[in-house]
Order: sequence, then C-alpha cells, then structure tokens
Amino acid sequence: MANDVDPYSRWDAGQRLAENVLLELVREVQNGRPLALDAQLRDAFGRVLGDEGRDGSERAQALSLPGERVLAQAMAVVDPDAIHVARRFVVRALAESHQDQLLRLYQTLDTREPYRADKRSTDRRRLKNVALRYLAALEMPESVGRLAAQFDQADNMTDMQAALAGL
Repeated sequence: MANDVDPYSRWDAGQRLAENVLLELVREVQNGRPLALDAQLRDAFGRVLGDEGRDGSERAQALSLPGERVLAQAMAVVDPDAIHVARRFVVRALAESHQDQLLRLYQTLDTREPYRADKRSTDRRRLKNVALRYLAALEMPESVGRLAAQFDQADNMTDMQAALAGL
C-alpha cells in the first residue's frame, strides 16, 4: 500500500489490507469484543497521506476504504449492522490517529480557487474532500463548521456534494 512502485498495485494492496482488517473487526463486533485499529493499516495510511510524490487523485483513491457493499460481498452471511459499525470505527480511528496531518492537508488544499476542470484542480479537490470526510468522522464542532463553510462557499458540485455528505 505504501511502497509498491505501481499505482494500481498500491491501491489493490491497500484495499486488500483494509478489507481484511474490516472483516476481522466485523467478527469482533459480532462477538461483542472491543475494537482496535490495526497498526499496519494505521501506519500505511499515514505514509500514503504524507506521500507528496503521488498525485492527489491517486492518494485520494488509496486513502478510501472498501465500501460496505464490498465487505458484504466477502461474507457468507451478511451482517449490515456489524459492517457499518466496523467501517465507521476504522474511519474515525484513522481520523483520530492522523488528525493533525489531515487538517494540514485540508487547509493546504482548500485554496478557494475558482473552479477549473484541469487535472491539477481535480486532484486537489479529490484529496481535499477525502481529508474532509475523515475530519468529519471526528464529529467535532469545528468539523461541522468546516463542512458548512465548504458547502456555503462551494462553486462546484464536487465540493458541495462532499460537504453535504459529511453533514
């Protein structure tokens, strides 16, 4: 996830790692055991987050966890509640572990430049909105304020939708 030279292989490795961690946490939820964030996932996430050598779209994809539907497809008997609890736990735990880095990244990328449809701007928006999504998971008053401000000031559908989803 953090070291392969091929972008697809990095993304795939991250998805597999996250899926395995999430499915194990689903089992923990089902058995009523306490949840703990996997250190390998936490550390790899941090390395990807700080890797400025990758473009924003690639980093945004690499930082996104498998969806609940993907996790359900990997289960013999689907437990939507346990999947939701486990996935929400990981998102929040990653946000807590990397809060300062996520906030710096968001602030750096939240330039309020006029909308442009070029690659650089698209990469910036994608990565900024992933950082925003993780910060929103912290459910702190300043996170809600950040979401509301982005929604109110958005001049494009991407930023508006990301803020609305977080709200």
